[in-house]
Amino acid sequence: FSSASGSKYSYCGSLECTGFDMPDVGGVWMVTITPKEDADQFAVEYKHFAFGRIRFITEQIDITGVNANNEIINRISRLISNKRYGIETALRVELVGEVAPDFIVPVHLEFDAFGLYYFDMVDKTMPLYGTEHYKRDMSVAGEVYRRLYAMLTSENEEDRLIGARAFRVALASLEGKETEQ
Repeated sequence: FSSASGSKYSYCGSLECTGFDMPDVGGVWMVTITPKEDADQFAVEYKHFAFGRIRFITEQIDITGVNANNEIINRISRLISNKRYGIETALRVELVGEVAPDFIVPVHLEFDAFGLYYFDMVDKTMPLYGTEHYKRDMSVAGEVYRRLYAMLTSENEEDRLIGARAFRVALASLEGKETEQ
C-alpha cells in the first residue's frame, strides 16, 4: 500500500487489458470505504475509470444446423455489425450448437477481414445434428457413436469437446478423409 493525503491506495493490475480473461476495457476501480457512526460498519462506494483502448470480448454464436462456412462468416459479420465492434475490439467467438458430424467448422478465418484489433474463433459445437440413425446403425460408425454418446452429452464441457473431436476423427478415418482439427 501507498498513501496520499491520508488515504491508502494500491493497484496491482494493468491499465490495458491483456487477454480474454480480463473482459471489456482495462482501467481501475476506485473504492472508497468510509466508517459509519457504528464503528463496526462501513459504507463502500466504487467507480470504474477506463484507461484502456482495446476491449476484450467473448461472444457465443449458435450455429445449430449450419452446413456452410459462408453462413458462419455471415453470422459473425452480423454480430460485429450489430454490436458495433471495430478496430478497438479483440473478439473471441465461441461457436456452439449442434452440427452434422461431417461438417468441418473452419479452423482459420482471417481476422483482419472483420476490421477488428484481433479475432479468435473457438469451435465448441457438438457433432450431433441429424445423428439419430447412428443409434440403430450396426456399422463401426454406429458403434463409435454409441460408445461416445455419453461423452458427447456430458455435463462436463471438456468431456463433450473431447468426445466431439474423437467422433469427428473416427468418422473421417472411416471415410478415408483428413481432418483439420
